Amino acid sequence: MARSVGEVQAFLCEVKEEDIARRQNSRVTADFEVVSTIYVLDLAYDSCKQREDGYHVNIKRLARYFEVLQTIKEVLEVFEGLFGLEFETIKASVWHEDVKVYSAWDKRS
Repeated sequence: MARSVGEVQAFLCEVKEEDIARRQNSRVTADFEVVSTIYVLDLAYDSCKQREDGYHVNIKRLARYFEVLQTIKEVLEVFEGLFGLEFETIKASVWHEDVKVYSAWDKRS
């Protein structure tokens, strides 16, 4: 446990610098030139690649342990508790049978 705000800030600064260095290293091309532009579309790939390389997490293997409908239910329950919301499934016209539509209500109103 940190003993002071300064320790926490120093730790966060260190983590930030390590993250920047890791991201720069992951952007090295075959010619070892750093790519200077990172597009929004690259962020999801970069994030996944960072988890796999840096933390040795295989997202596809991990996903087998999280059944999608149960995971959605649990996440919505967390949001209900955090934000005071209530979610209801709505029957609506959708483009694919797997798509679910929800309404969100403020429990206080």
